Amino acid sequence: DEADGTDGTGARGRAVVRRGRAVVTVRLALPYPADLAALCAAVRRHVAARTALLTGIPVASVRVRVDRLVPEERSARRVR
Repeated sequence: DEADGTDGTGARGRAVVRRGRAVVTVRLALPYPADLAALCAAVRRHVAARTALLTGIPVASVRVRVDRLVPEERSARRVR
């Protein structure tokens, strides 16, 4: 079984269930500069926990694909 979806923020997700376990792929934009490894790890934990909670299906893995990096707003730092 497969499912595709979006969450309204531009993030996209896909899940495939094989042998009773979900393999989830998430595509999203992340802020930059930031600790990208830590953000991806947090996304993996959150998606795995919420998927298991909402569906009752154990999650085998969560793949995070970063489609783009969004620069932080710098205009507040400018001196005029």
